Amino acid sequence: MKCFFCNGEYENLSEEHIIPNVICGKLKSKSLICSKCNSQLGGLIDAELQKSFSWIINLFSLKKERGNYYTSVEAQTNGRKCLLKYGGVPEYNDIVAGFSEDCNGKKVLHFSAPPNKKLLLTEVPKFIAENKSVLAEAGVDYKDFIEKVSSRIKKMTFSEMSIKPEYGNKIDIKINFGGNDFLLAILKICFMYACLHKIEFNRNPIIKLLTKRSQVSDIFFFCSDKNLFSYDFPGVYHSLAINTSDDGKCLFASVELFSLVSYVVLLDDNYQGGAINKSYGFDLIHKTECIPNLTPIKSCSMLKELCVENFTNNQLINHLQKNIQELLRLLEILNFHLKMKNDMLKNNMIPEEELEFFDKYIEDMQDFWRAYLGKIALLPNSVLPALAQECMNIYFNMQTQHIQ
Repeated sequence: MKCFFCNGEYENLSEEHIIPNVICGKLKSKSLICSKCNSQLGGLIDAELQKSFSWIINLFSLKKERGNYYTSVEAQTNGRKCLLKYGGVPEYNDIVAGFSEDCNGKKVLHFSAPPNKKLLLTEVPKFIAENKSVLAEAGVDYKDFIEKVSSRIKKMTFSEMSIKPEYGNKIDIKINFGGNDFLLAILKICFMYACLHKIEFNRNPIIKLLTKRSQVSDIFFFCSDKNLFSYDFPGVYHSLAINTSDDGKCLFASVELFSLVSYVVLLDDNYQGGAINKSYGFDLIHKTECIPNLTPIKSCSMLKELCVENFTNNQLINHLQKNIQELLRLLEILNFHLKMKNDMLKNNMIPEEELEFFDKYIEDMQDFWRAYLGKIALLPNSVLPALAQECMNIYFNMQTQHIQ
């Protein structure tokens, strides 16, 4: 077997994820790439996708196939730095300290900070030393105070230290959907998908681009401000497609990661092979493969009509914001059902023999809400728990009738 990148002969090629493992991809092959090329491209190119999409992986608690390391995402809330950690829980990433008076008129030190004792033991004493005049007015020796506070910090538990922003607060996250390294990562996915299907085309220009990490040309890459893929249920999907133009001279690949924005790559504009039309989808919520409804690119003129020229285009930004809002609405629905299930298990409200039936019911309810996500998006947040609770009442009525 030959590696598609270095063209070297190998008895056993490396297992390669077509959509990288760092963004929870599952589609893979053992017949495309040697371990050396796999390692180099993974470290240099795939890592860019992790930077761009860690926020959505953390929000939806999406699982990678290999490795359990998930990158925390830097964000801001209420003007303060925070980290969005895996599981969607934001946590303050800076220290805010101050003095106040309790009901007896005594000076009290209060601070909120990340659960990092080393940071606390450095920054809090520094704050106290900078404000020693405040303590002197209250008749307190600042050195003794530092010693007492430091001793208290050393004994703190994680839960005491972990000060989390309220869920209702707005969290600002910078999201990158462009830049040359990002485009190279998209190009690699499309290239590997074509190689997976053993399609014969002129690979050399793309291999040169990827191995040298050169500047991506417009000849190869386009970005659409419309979703080219759709599914029966809204959700979080990875989608891939490859097809030839109507005249058979062009080979196109399309990719959409996390249902956010579509990218199209012109793999070959002098294609000599037969007609191709392949597509792939993976539901990251239910962890199943599925076939997407696809708007195939039929010609270069159609491609240019569908795509925007740069990433600052208002039309593209609005499209991204709309898709992100839909995903956040879906997250709210999924989290509510999960919380409801956990609360009921905690309070022993679900008999063990009925747990399998209950899980199926929860899954059906999630699918129901996903199917009507467009209409639900128009409802105020306060309505959703009441609607979900109504569904739970239906479940218990069904259970009662079943028992009788």
